[in-house]
Amino acid sequence: MEQLHTPLQITLTVAMVACLVLALWRGGPSSRLAAGGMVLGSVLSALVQDRAHLEAAQWIIMGVDAAYLALLLGL
Repeated sequence: MEQLHTPLQITLTVAMVACLVLALWRGGPSSRLAAGGMVLGSVLSALVQDRAHLEAAQWIIMGVDAAYLALLLGL
């Protein structure tokens, strides 16, 4: 998985984890599902990123994002 190098990456990761914790603690089923999908999408995107061809279109990541969008639309 990708390392956290910049203050922005660290801040956004902390915000994402805070959203997940808050959704698990106080949210309903749809909030929990949306937050879990957000974290799963972030992890999957980092895992499937084509690091050999960073300038190329990242179609698999687009698929992960489209799946998360479908989840949100379904909710």
